[in-house]
Amino acid sequence: MTIYDRARQTASKLFTKFGQGVVSLQRDVPGEGGDAWNPPVAVPVNYGLNATVSGVTARYVDGTLVTASDLMLRCAVPEVEPLITDRIVIDGTPRVIMKIQPLPAAGTPAAYLIFVKG
Repeated sequence: MTIYDRARQTASKLFTKFGQGVVSLQRDVPGEGGDAWNPPVAVPVNYGLNATVSGVTARYVDGTLVTASDLMLRCAVPEVEPLITDRIVIDGTPRVIMKIQPLPAAGTPAAYLIFVKG
């Protein structure tokens, strides 16, 4: 077991214990059926997240992509890698992802910082 594996396990335990509300990662996947004239309708799939949600701290505000009114999630590594095209659903409200930052920045992620529009 590497140090990154241990860090990932520790992060998962802490976010499970101290997680807030109901938070999930939502991704659209192609639905069933469709033909040449009518493509299949995308179906949203939710992946639960062990996460904490807070306002963005000043050090992450860049004034363009991330603003002071946005929200920041700290989460354990989900079962699917987060994509900028996904959405974060916080207590039933979908939010647009603005930035995804794996922790650590290089190597195997142990956790993620995800910035969403407030």
